[in-house]
Amino acid sequence: MIVNRRTFVAKRGHIEEACELLAKERRHSGVVPGAMRIYVPEIAPFDTIVLELEFEDWEQYHRMWAEWSPGEAFWEKWYAVTEGGGTNAVWRLVE
Repeated sequence: MIVNRRTFVAKRGHIEEACELLAKERRHSGVVPGAMRIYVPEIAPFDTIVLELEFEDWEQYHRMWAEWSPGEAFWEKWYAVTEGGGTNAVWRLVE
């Protein structure tokens, strides 16, 4: 299993709006093959959103990112509620 964990920084007061944008995009895109989780901080850096996506293998990972195309309206809203920065990490599960 491959897990892609991405962190984003929401603008102050916009964390719920940013999370809803992510959730709505997942529902409408139809290209996320496995689990998708959105986390917000309880005890963690302020205004951080974690997006976690699961894939069976690298082929599924690359296919999803090649097919995902949210459109200009999504990006316009996304950039209005987030700051620059964040991280992108890809993990392979070892059982």
